[in-house]
Amino acid sequence: MTSMSHRDLNTSSHSIDPTAAPSSPSSTYSPELGDLFHNLPGELRERIFASLLVRPVKWDLKHAPGCPKLTVSPPDETIRWLVGAEYPARTNRTYTCATALKRWGAHLGQPTWSDPWRSRWAPPQTNPYVCSRCFDERLRPSPRTFSLPCLCPRRGDDLNVFLVCRAWYAEAGRVFYSGNVMAFAHTRECVAFFRALSPRWKPLVTKVSLLALPPKDVVPRNAREELEMVTVTVGGEDGLREALAALRSLPALAELELDAALFREQEAVNVIREVSFPRLRSLWFVKCTIVDWLRKPETFRPFVWPQQRHRHVLESEAWKSLADRVRGREERDRG
Repeated sequence: MTSMSHRDLNTSSHSIDPTAAPSSPSSTYSPELGDLFHNLPGELRERIFASLLVRPVKWDLKHAPGCPKLTVSPPDETIRWLVGAEYPARTNRTYTCATALKRWGAHLGQPTWSDPWRSRWAPPQTNPYVCSRCFDERLRPSPRTFSLPCLCPRRGDDLNVFLVCRAWYAEAGRVFYSGNVMAFAHTRECVAFFRALSPRWKPLVTKVSLLALPPKDVVPRNAREELEMVTVTVGGEDGLREALAALRSLPALAELELDAALFREQEAVNVIREVSFPRLRSLWFVKCTIVDWLRKPETFRPFVWPQQRHRHVLESEAWKSLADRVRGREERDRG
């Protein structure tokens, strides 16, 4: 067999099948992983991305093996009591932050505090004189969660697939936003997330869960006390009205889960009755009870959010009627 010249190899390399065997011993072409992956059928690539990026709604997640919250007692203790030197309120070490000082430069010689709950994907902290919390809240605001009991729900390195190349970023993004349930523990989380989300991804979001969690580090003694602890702002820039408006901006939204605690006030009920989601296939109003958790803590302990994991759908006629109204079903039935 006549070997190919260097010039012939250069001119024909673009037509070589990366999975084919070399045409001659002098050919040194070796297909890379990206080439092999790109040659897979699109449906198979989506399944691979889904296995990396799609997971159950976060309310159903369990603690990772070895998480201190699996062993501490009582079960409601938050992980922040266990991080020791990582958390300034539980250590003898002195931390400082320029935003809390009257004189600039008074911080010299004192370390600033870096929040272990800060997302690894958050913008780089470029100011060494303020703590990470002040940096995120004041200097460069960005969406963040307010309800992370421990670090178990954090994603691992799977999100790195977004950084490989533009093609992977586009394909992985389609799978990520269309396959996952976007879950929020407060209206301000929901508003901040969709306000920052690129218009490129909004049409892909199909499932949302919006619950109302009580404040951190506080465990109610009964269901009534839990309901009283949940604070819901109807107006304002991050209240219930704005959250519903953010959800209405999602053209492909098909499944929506709402915490009934959000609508304990008549004003909130009036707000939800004013909006319509005619494209919704499913709308559930759920209740997150704490009574069983207090009675059987060992049953609930494996879950990161035990109350929310054991939420149940409200089946009364009043809630069903409200769901039909929001979906526009009542008007269609009359028509």
